[in-house]
Amino acid sequence: MHRTLFAARLGLVGNVRGQLFARHGKWGSSMKILKLVLGVVSFLLGVLWALQGADVIHIQPVLCVADCKPLVGGSFAWLVIGILAMLSGASLLFSALRRSGSNG
Repeated sequence: MHRTLFAARLGLVGNVRGQLFARHGKWGSSMKILKLVLGVVSFLLGVLWALQGADVIHIQPVLCVADCKPLVGGSFAWLVIGILAMLSGASLLFSALRRSGSNG
């Protein structure tokens, strides 16, 4: 009871929810853009890595420090990493594009 009275005097009770929604509205659009960009990049990299792991696409190494040779054959590890990257990218895209309950 004492804490509630003290919080009411400071103006913290009853206004916390409004402050949280105002703060979310201020940063909501930039977070949505960040999720969209990261989701698209992650999804596209996942597609590339999965196709390389499945031995569908063959690309020469772009940046090589030593005597780099392209991988011959598929790689199960890169196939799994690609699928996980695709799923995380799709999840970010879904969370960025879905409608929130408070906005209608």
